[in-house]
Amino acid sequence: MKVIKIIIFILAVSFSALAQEDENNFKKISQEQKIFEFSTIYKELYYNFANFNDCPEVNIDSVYMTYIPIIMNSENDFDYCQTVLSFLNEFRNPHTTVYEFPDYIMKKFNEGLNEDLNEDLNEDLIEEYSLPEEEAIPRNTFLTNIEEDFAYIKLAKCDDENFFEYFVNCFDSISQFQNVIVDISYNEGGDGGATMYPLQLLLDQDTILYYREETKTNNSVMKARATVKIHYYEPEDVPQDFKDNYYSYYYNEHFERDPFLGEKFPNRVEDSLRYKGNVHLIVSEQTPSAAEGFTLLLSQGQKVKTYGKKTMGAFGQPLVLFLNSGIKILINTTRSFDFNGNYITQGYTPVYDYDFSEILKISDNNAKLLKLIQVIKSFE
Repeated sequence: MKVIKIIIFILAVSFSALAQEDENNFKKISQEQKIFEFSTIYKELYYNFANFNDCPEVNIDSVYMTYIPIIMNSENDFDYCQTVLSFLNEFRNPHTTVYEFPDYIMKKFNEGLNEDLNEDLNEDLIEEYSLPEEEAIPRNTFLTNIEEDFAYIKLAKCDDENFFEYFVNCFDSISQFQNVIVDISYNEGGDGGATMYPLQLLLDQDTILYYREETKTNNSVMKARATVKIHYYEPEDVPQDFKDNYYSYYYNEHFERDPFLGEKFPNRVEDSLRYKGNVHLIVSEQTPSAAEGFTLLLSQGQKVKTYGKKTMGAFGQPLVLFLNSGIKILINTTRSFDFNGNYITQGYTPVYDYDFSEILKISDNNAKLLKLIQVIKSFE
């Protein structure tokens, strides 16, 4: 969660510093617009957010009521944006947050990441919220060790260029080795579709299971029928089967399996083209979203082993909410389960627990790969 934490922290500090500048330039959103947008966010959260079970102590109505006067009294657009972000953070889901701020705020925010911001950061905070240097942990990388019969591929982002194309371009070389390390420990997430062909190349099986995802069902007539029984009948006079079938709609707690995701699908890569060796997948707390989905799907392979730390916990399909102010909101709409039926939205826990962060900082690629191989072999 360190990526999320650093974003929130820097935004909070920068808003405080930047809001002291010419405030008249940052009062473009009227109070009426703020209330309307905030109410829209609340409405979409209430009906579509799938992960209230992750924050059981948070009552959305109470939190909403608490934030209304804060929104109304926000002094400027910076203050308003920070309050919206704080509200969404109450629900503790990386896919439920502010995705984008208005252009004029982001422009000033980027300009402000200089002396004023640096003065507010002490060494302890810099250490706590620091991320690995790009030079120490490179982006897309492909390495091999002929003596140990290992290939290594680091995939930086789940998109066509950095995942699909890069993996496919390296696959002929990967196929020459008995072992491949797939490193998505510092992946940015993105488009799950870009991971599907590499997944099928790595899974040597004809059928691939898809993990279960559930989303809320809002059915007006079912809710209406429940309303009558709840408000006009004594509880003991309502049959239990009626309660079981109808009451969850009234309380906004009815879930159904995502109808667009089948339980299994065929591997469209011919058997002769699939990778036949051992797959060693490395993940971390910086493995989010589509990279987590790839992790869970790949974990079903008989020759696949997973290593690292529990992933970020950004499983699911976020709804993108576009507000007139220019703010874009993400709201997670699904809850996810592994192949054993365990709730997994808060993150995938790899089979072999190990912190690879220091190894991945090694600048010498050959030394780094050899160290990774040594650690992986130690779990055999």
